[in-house]
Amino acid sequence: MAYPACVVHGSQGSVTLPLTRPQAEDLQRSLENLARTWQGSPPYPLWEVQMRGEVTVELFCNPNIWPSRHGAQVLLTAKTPLLKVSFELPLTQLLEDVGVFLAAG
Repeated sequence: MAYPACVVHGSQGSVTLPLTRPQAEDLQRSLENLARTWQGSPPYPLWEVQMRGEVTVELFCNPNIWPSRHGAQVLLTAKTPLLKVSFELPLTQLLEDVGVFLAAG
């Protein structure tokens, strides 16, 4: 089954993720909650999201090692039975990329 493509940009390239609109909306809400984490007092809980489909997407962030949401990095892993790709990207970039995907469709 083909899904709309959400392009996520990292510093060394990009990856295209097949996400449904509901998955992208859930991801956006979760990322916005993560971005608000730094408004509270440490220690902060670890943040993890997993989405299953044609491609399993796992996202992880330890907000305790980043001084603010603007410097925070998220580890993204996209895997299929034949391929696994992992890279870090800024939280702000991931929020922007998911927002662009949702605005487009």
